[in-house]
Amino acid sequence: MSTFNDDGLVMDRFAEIKTQLVADLQTAFGADIKTDPDSTLGQILDIFVASLADINELAEQIADSQNPKKATGVSLADLVKFNGIERNPATKSTTQLILRANAAGATVLAGSLVSKDNGEAIFATDTNVTLAPGTKGTVTTMSLVSTGAVTVPAGSRIGFTTGTDYYVTDADVVFTGAATKTVGATCGQYGNVPASIGDLTVILDPIANWSTVENLTAAVVGTGDGVVTATAVNEGAIDADAYTLSKIINPVFGWDQVLNTSSVSIGEDRETDPELRARREQAALIASPATSAAIYTALQEIDSVTDVIVHVNNDSVTDSDSVPPQHLWAVLIGGSNADIAEALFSTVSAGIGYYNSGGIDAVTYNYADPVSGRTYPIKFERPTEKDVYITVETTIETDVFPAAGDQQIKDALVAFGEANYTIGSDILQSRLYTPVNTIAGHNLQTIKLGFSSSPSSTNDLTVDVNEIGLITADNIVVTHV
Repeated sequence: MSTFNDDGLVMDRFAEIKTQLVADLQTAFGADIKTDPDSTLGQILDIFVASLADINELAEQIADSQNPKKATGVSLADLVKFNGIERNPATKSTTQLILRANAAGATVLAGSLVSKDNGEAIFATDTNVTLAPGTKGTVTTMSLVSTGAVTVPAGSRIGFTTGTDYYVTDADVVFTGAATKTVGATCGQYGNVPASIGDLTVILDPIANWSTVENLTAAVVGTGDGVVTATAVNEGAIDADAYTLSKIINPVFGWDQVLNTSSVSIGEDRETDPELRARREQAALIASPATSAAIYTALQEIDSVTDVIVHVNNDSVTDSDSVPPQHLWAVLIGGSNADIAEALFSTVSAGIGYYNSGGIDAVTYNYADPVSGRTYPIKFERPTEKDVYITVETTIETDVFPAAGDQQIKDALVAFGEANYTIGSDILQSRLYTPVNTIAGHNLQTIKLGFSSSPSSTNDLTVDVNEIGLITADNIVVTHV
C-alpha cells in the first residue's frame, strides 16, 4: 500500500490498488470469487478502487506542494517566501499620448480608449484632458525642385523623416521644365506640429520630375494639443512602437487625433512557475555567500540593476584583466551605490578584496557595518560607455525602399544594440546585418564600425570587461551606393 519511506511518498496507482484488493477478497472468500468487470462485485470493486486512487493522488499533490521543485500555483508562491522572495505579479504597459482637438475643442475623459489601427494594444487614458480649439500650423516658404515639366497639385503631402505628421501645399505649383519654386504649406493635423528649417524633406505623394522639397522657413505651430499618460487595459507585455497608437476607439466630439511619439514602457506577464522556481534557486544561493553565483544573484536582485558581471580572481597572481589575486571586480548598471556596497559586504567572504580599475567610472563607497560600526571601503565599477559609430553602405530599390528607410535602418540597429549588447560584449560586425536586413527594398553592401566618426574598418570592435558599447541613431550614417 502507499507509504512514506526514505525515498519519500511511495504511491500505489489504480492497477496496484485493485490487484491488492482482489487478493484480499480471494483470501477472505476463496480463489473462485468473481471480481471480473462484468460481475456485481467487480463493478463495486472498481468504484472503491477509483475512490482510493483519487485519495492517493490528492495525498501526492499535498506532498508535492511542500516541494519547491514540484509545487505549483499558490503552493509554490507560499514556499518561495521562505527564501525572501515573492512571485512577480503581472504589470501593465504605460505610455504618453498626444491628443489633438479640431476647431471645436474637446474634453477627453479618463478611461478613453485608443489602440493600434488593427485594434490591438488597447490603452486607456489615466486622467481627464481638456483640449482648446485646434488650429493648424503653417509654413510660409516650401522650396520645390523639379527635373522637368510637372504640376505639383495643391494638397500634396510633405512629411518628416520620422513620425506620421505632414504638411500639405497650399496651391498648385506648375513647372515647365527644370526649376526651383516656392509655395506655402499648412499642417495636415491640428495642434503643435513643429518643423524647423529643413525638417520637411519627404515627398509623401511622389510625382515624376518632382525631385526634392525642403521648408526654407520654420513652421508657425498650431494649437489644440494635450498630453496625457495612458495604461494598457490588459496586463502583460503589451507593446506598441512609436506612432502606432493612432486609433480612437470611443470618439469624443472635437477629439481629432491621438499618437504616441515614443515606444511604450512594456509591462510584464505574471511570473510563471518555472520562472519562479529558477529565481528561488538563485535566491537560495544567497544563503551560501562567497560563491560567484551568490554574489551575482545578490547584485542582480537590487532594484533597478539591469546588467551585472562579477569577475573573481582566485589565483595567486594578478590576472590578464589586472585583477589582483584573491580579489573581486563587480561591474554593473543601475542600483544605488549604497545598496551595491551593502550587497557586496553581505555576500563576499572575509579575506577577499574588492577591485576597481581606478578609472573615471570606478566607485569606492565607504560602507558602515551596522554590527561592528566600522567603515569599509567597498570598490566596484560602472561600465564606461563607448560610442559605436556605424556606416551602412547599401543600394536601394527606389520603388520599394521606404521614404523613411534610412531612419528605420538606424532605429533597427539601435534596438538591436539595446537588446544584445551588455557589459563587456564585443560588437560583432556580421551580427549587425540582421537588423539592417529587416528593412525591405535595399541590397546591403557593407557595414563599417569604429569608436570614432567616419569609420573605415569592417573588423569587430573589442569591448573591455568594464565597458559597454553604445549604439545611437546620431552615430549611424546610411549611405546609398
